[in-house]
Formats: sequence, C-alpha cells, structure tokens
Amino acid sequence: MTDPAPTAGAKRWHRAIPSLVTALRLVAIPAIWILWLREMHPAAIGLYGFVVLSDALDGWLARRLDAVTRFGGFFDAVTDIAVILSLLALLSWNGVVPVWVPIAPAVVAGVFLATSSRAPRYDPIGKYYGTMLYIVIGALLWGVGPVGQTALNIVVPVASGAVLISRWIVRSAGRIQA
Repeated sequence: MTDPAPTAGAKRWHRAIPSLVTALRLVAIPAIWILWLREMHPAAIGLYGFVVLSDALDGWLARRLDAVTRFGGFFDAVTDIAVILSLLALLSWNGVVPVWVPIAPAVVAGVFLATSSRAPRYDPIGKYYGTMLYIVIGALLWGVGPVGQTALNIVVPVASGAVLISRWIVRSAGRIQA
C-alpha cells in the first residue's frame, strides 16, 4: 500500500521549513551577543557553529523539499548580511577588531542590495565572499592571536574591494539588472 499524496497544506508547510531554519539564524544573533558579552565564549562559539551549519542546511532543505523560492533566496541573503554585520559589530564593540573592519562588508551589503531587483542576484564571487566572512568571524571568535587578527583585518577590506569590483564588472556586462 502506498502513502496518499500530501495535501496542499502539507506541501505549504514543507515549503516553509527552509525559511524557518533561516529564521533561527536571526534569533541566534542576540543570543550570541549576550553569551559573548557575558564572557561565555565557548557557548557563543558553539551557537555560532550552529548558525554556520544552519546556513548550509536551509539551502539543502530548500532544494530537497522543492521549496526554492525568490523569497527564500532573498531571506537567506538578508539573514546572512544581518548575521555577518552584527557579529563584526560585536567584535568591533568588544575590541577584537578595529571599528573600521565592519565598514567594508557593510558597503558591500549596501551595494549588493541596491543593485539587486526584488530578489538579490549574486555575482560570481559573492557567495565565496560570504563564506570567507563566516570563516573570518569564526576565527576571530575562536581567537587567532595578534598576527592572525592583523592578517584578517587586512583580508576583509581587500576581499570587499574585490567583490565590489566583481559586482561592477558583472553589472557592466549586463548580467545583473537593477
């Protein structure tokens, strides 16, 4: 005997699961801040690990459940931006990175959103940029020492400049429409 076909309501529910996973990343932001500022660093790093894994999980679930939507892609991109900028702000607030370090990713995020129509379209290296920032934040939370910290403080603005140039080239070539 085979299982009956899922109802329309069940299909809608399954389509919402990836966005719910994405929303958990937003909920985790203040929790990471609180844990970090209360000097509960291992717990903050563990929760950050969940955030990183959930970023991979929501995309996988969207594809697996046939729930890829423009809204889901937009929500995922905006959530990534919120996580990255808020955690760089936390690290700046706490003196781990200089105040200027979060500025370059904030400019990139602004340009990305301003040059995207109703849903963000990423350029060839934009996805790698977000991954790099997740790795940099993880290394900074973990504690990389002064030499590693200095290197990462240089990598963020240089990579940000490369992404802005890439975005300009791709947009100039007509592959991105505002």
